[in-house]
Amino acid sequence: MAAVVTLASVIVAFPIGYMAARYAKGVWKAAFYLGVTLPLWSSYLVKVYAWKLILAKEGILTWLFGVLHISPALDAILAIPVIGGNSLSFSFIGTFLVFLYIWLPT
Repeated sequence: MAAVVTLASVIVAFPIGYMAARYAKGVWKAAFYLGVTLPLWSSYLVKVYAWKLILAKEGILTWLFGVLHISPALDAILAIPVIGGNSLSFSFIGTFLVFLYIWLPT
């Protein structure tokens, strides 16, 4: 899990950092800095509980999948033995997303 999250963090972080350092000017540069530093102001525990609510069986993401009428796709993904689970909050995918969010700015 650590290696996968590290690789994903590199893939996500380097283009954002490159854009912020090379091309962003004025308000956009401030927006990049704020977007990176704002998550660092809250504790890990608060972030994990927030993601737990987002990824729960009755959470926001499941509701969004239902509104977009793609709930069967989510159920099919969660039915995969290795990465699936009862809900996104208890699956490999959910754990990956939470770790990526928590470790990305650091």
